Amino acid sequence: MNRFVYRGPFFFWLSILLGLAVFFAVKASMVSTNEAEAFRSLVESSPMQIRKDRKKEMRELTQQTRYLVSKQIHVADGPLRRFVDISACSSKVRVVSKRPHMRVVETFYDVKGVVQCELFYVTADGKEVVYNEDGKLAYRERPLVEIQEDTTLLAPKQRFRYFTANEALYDFHTNQLLASGVKFWTYLADGHDRILEPFTMVPETVGQASRMTFYVSGSRNKNNFSAEFLQLQFTPQGGI
Repeated sequence: MNRFVYRGPFFFWLSILLGLAVFFAVKASMVSTNEAEAFRSLVESSPMQIRKDRKKEMRELTQQTRYLVSKQIHVADGPLRRFVDISACSSKVRVVSKRPHMRVVETFYDVKGVVQCELFYVTADGKEVVYNEDGKLAYRERPLVEIQEDTTLLAPKQRFRYFTANEALYDFHTNQLLASGVKFWTYLADGHDRILEPFTMVPETVGQASRMTFYVSGSRNKNNFSAEFLQLQFTPQGGI
């Protein structure tokens, strides 16, 4: 019987070749996986991908267009109620999804509005009285000093701002009104009722701004606003 003399060396070298083949196959697989991961990271970091991700984060779910719009927002100020009155030629109400929340925003076009910035009282000796965060009357001093006085003995006053704007956006989530192309007039008036004809009065200030944000609600936001490229004119007897 013939025997395969080189059987041992044959199987030895065959096992080495098979081992090398497996090694190179695994190596090639690892390189392909790493390259694919690097390519995916590169794609995700591209500006186009970033814009797509942002669109996914902030998606508009629905919108409604309205015409000849009039809107009034009431804000509690102690037992009193301030108002923000807006009229516009048209508006768009949008429901926007921004993970993980949904919010409602309304954009007004060709806008006129009145913002009651502050309601307060004046005593007979000229001291100003406001409602503090606890809803109690206090002198406008720092810190606020509470008083016990009948409001019928106090003279009601208000500070309000009339404005026009090319466009204004109201965010129902943050209670902010952001307007662009703004002209505004600030007044000090008697009473707490809305003044129907502000232009019959002398304003404290007259101004304009490219953009302006009114902080509509919240006791700490009374009479607060921010503006970009703001220009102001003061009347001799007035102040901001």
